[in-house]
Amino acid sequence: MMAIIFLAFIIGLIVYFPTTGISLYAGLVWVMAFLVGYYFTINYQQKRAALEQQQN
Repeated sequence: MMAIIFLAFIIGLIVYFPTTGISLYAGLVWVMAFLVGYYFTINYQQKRAALEQQQN
């Protein structure tokens, strides 16, 4: 719980200072890129496993 409060405090500080606000957008872009990569990786692994089961 303390970690979540700490992260909320840090995000609040980033929002408070106008010059650091762009870092929130950059962070969102990184998170979205990782989520898309994760989705494609999992999807590829599931398709590959299904093909291997069909071949056996």
